[in-house]
Amino acid sequence: SLEPKKVICEWSGSASSVLAFERTFINLAAYCGGIATQTNVLVKKAKNAGLKNTPRITGTRKTLPAYRDLAIQSTLIGGAHPHRY
Repeated sequence: SLEPKKVICEWSGSASSVLAFERTFINLAAYCGGIATQTNVLVKKAKNAGLKNTPRITGTRKTLPAYRDLAIQSTLIGGAHPHRY
């Protein structure tokens, strides 16, 4: 998890180079962060359900073409297990 206002990335270079890359980076970070955050919410709910055997949360969602590895890594960061990886 990240604290508010924590720096996670710094770039240097010409303004046009940085601006060309930053939107792509922000979109990928939001995509991965959303998967990890929602996964973590579900993992915590499963752990706090008070069941004798905690269910194993496994990532089985469909992924965007060419983003499979990012989505699986985000699921792992969120605390779930991979499915067919």
